[in-house]
Amino acid sequence: MKIAFITNSYKSPTELWLWRQVDYMRMYIGYIGVLESSQRKLEEGINIIGLSEESSATYLNSFFLLRKLEKLEMEFGIDVYYIHYLTNFFLIKDFFLYGTRKVFVHCHGFDLTFDRKFERDSTSNFHSEEYLEFCKSLPTSVKYIADSVHAKMLLVNRGLSANHIKVVHFGVPIEGLSPYKSFLPVKILFLGRLVDFKGPDLTIRAFEIACERGMNAELLIVGDGPLLITCQLLKSRLNFFDRVKFLGVLPYDVAKNVREKCHIFTAHNIKGSLTNQEEAYGVSIVEAMGAGLPVVTGKSGGVKETVLHERTGFLFNPGDIEAHANYLLKLSENHELRERMSREALRHVEANFTMEIERNVLYELFGLDRPIGNHRESAIIVGPYRYHNFGDDVIGAIIAQYLKSRNYNVCIPSFRKENAVWLGIEYCDNLDFLIRKAKLLVIGGGGLLGDAGIVPDDYYRELALKAALKGQFEGVRVAVTGIGAGPLIQSSSRKLALDIANLADKIGVRDTDSKNFLQTLGVEKRKLIEGADLALLTPYYLNFSRSSLSKIAIQFDISHYEDAKVNNPNVNDIFTSVCSYARRNFSNVVLVSNGNFESEVSKFSTECDTLSYYDLEKFLTYFSGVRAVFTSHLHLAIVAYSLQIPCFSIYVREKTKRFYEQIGHPERAVDLKIASISDFERLIEQAGNASWSNKDGRRLRTLQKRASKLLSIL
Repeated sequence: MKIAFITNSYKSPTELWLWRQVDYMRMYIGYIGVLESSQRKLEEGINIIGLSEESSATYLNSFFLLRKLEKLEMEFGIDVYYIHYLTNFFLIKDFFLYGTRKVFVHCHGFDLTFDRKFERDSTSNFHSEEYLEFCKSLPTSVKYIADSVHAKMLLVNRGLSANHIKVVHFGVPIEGLSPYKSFLPVKILFLGRLVDFKGPDLTIRAFEIACERGMNAELLIVGDGPLLITCQLLKSRLNFFDRVKFLGVLPYDVAKNVREKCHIFTAHNIKGSLTNQEEAYGVSIVEAMGAGLPVVTGKSGGVKETVLHERTGFLFNPGDIEAHANYLLKLSENHELRERMSREALRHVEANFTMEIERNVLYELFGLDRPIGNHRESAIIVGPYRYHNFGDDVIGAIIAQYLKSRNYNVCIPSFRKENAVWLGIEYCDNLDFLIRKAKLLVIGGGGLLGDAGIVPDDYYRELALKAALKGQFEGVRVAVTGIGAGPLIQSSSRKLALDIANLADKIGVRDTDSKNFLQTLGVEKRKLIEGADLALLTPYYLNFSRSSLSKIAIQFDISHYEDAKVNNPNVNDIFTSVCSYARRNFSNVVLVSNGNFESEVSKFSTECDTLSYYDLEKFLTYFSGVRAVFTSHLHLAIVAYSLQIPCFSIYVREKTKRFYEQIGHPERAVDLKIASISDFERLIEQAGNASWSNKDGRRLRTLQKRASKLLSIL
């Protein structure tokens, strides 16, 4: 299933909830459509597409926009439309008049304030007459999402049946800070837009009164907005002006650090005297409670649903500045009260407002595979991770991130510590101990049930079998996934593979040949699930920054090809040709190795940039910026393809040939046993001129859906 996200803009600093939704639903996102004029771009594996050539409503309702939406629906295979803000749905409503498209409209606050005015001109209506008329008879074929009961009632009062509205609270991270902080002065935080319904000016006035009554505190104001100048002027007139600090708009991580140093969160939520708007939900308030901060604010809008009076903070009647000041003073002077409320706030958010809860509700609403509930069971991934090969590590990382999304605590024994820290999984080598406390044992990674490298080696198969036997003894479920199987030269290897398969309840393989091979060994057909290589899901599960190098990546390490040299006397000449090309084009080439060693080509092409694999995040960040890849390593090609980078190979193993057949480009791969210099010259020339096509995109999405099947068996 593929979802089209439609919103105003992407990665606005005030819309962290959107970033979080994208993060946990990225596997299902076809594209993010923004209702502004912008170039199409690929960011962290997701297509961000500007839907408008102009900003006018005339264009947005035009035939051209509707045609664009139709083309995107066909290109990305969209099944579900998830539209943020009722105002955005209004602009593109004509696209949904006919047919049976599955549409969800997430309503927030300003879009439901039907008498809303402009901040700087409170005499002018914010919404058009056409919009207000449209909202009197909203289409019932659409499912509406409200971020609070308050927001839901605004729709109900407009005439929409409550049966058509689902309340979904935005989830927040649980920062889990220590609720007891004894240092002085007490730090009080206001974080949010400086708008009338959040009351930053009223907050400053309440703070001043509390200080006059003896409060030893600082007020930190993080944010920007139309009331900034008003608030700055107000500060300049205070007797305690030096205690009020404006920090401006801060990136999330910086704001999080500020929040960690604070004791109390405050605002003065109220129906805006200028805009008529109320706080529909208040993400920053819930974030504060998730960080162990008690909240003091006005009893207005959706805030009444999130803050528990006298348990997680204090709520006062909006406009009562005296009460606001008294509660600030009371909390600032009473460490024990702050400690109790902080603990209660953390428990309240953990029980009601986590990202897992939000995700589960939306998954069920959209008909997606629902993650496991909110418990934290353990899962172990066993495979070829001790040698730190790029391809195997990528697959292990993807399995780990999928299991994390299903609410497991995950560990990959012997996985490099830097990678474990990046993924947010446990780092541990004691496999026996881990199995005893696990609920799930996953055996996966590359060609675990096939011969790899120059000399067949059963080390990892023996390790996997021991783990599976231990898991069976401890009552742990065993699954095998993300693997290639065959050929296996030694009879001992075939027996190990069959024994592992017999202990697993499901086995996910990446292609038909692997499935057929395991069946010839005697593996039951009912256990076998055929999909595609998990590395195709790299941009969905692994979060890294994309660089823009625009170079050709070359990986061709000749010492790996001893068996091929026996059959092809041209191997050394091909290597020489690769080195010569790299030297001539050093400014446009980066030499890559898939392990923690220098590219062998770099010894003869010393002016080229090099990239060796050690750390997944750093490697992927650099690698993602190349414009084409020439490689003999299967998973460098697959990861490149997943990032929409054209790839080309002179290969050693048949599995690489099968991959190029899967992606519809068999002409881009040549067997090293029969390759010649002219084959390399042809491939590298094509790499220099290659581009990503719509056909490539459709094929990639098909393969990614197949690859997802190998995760769903877990």
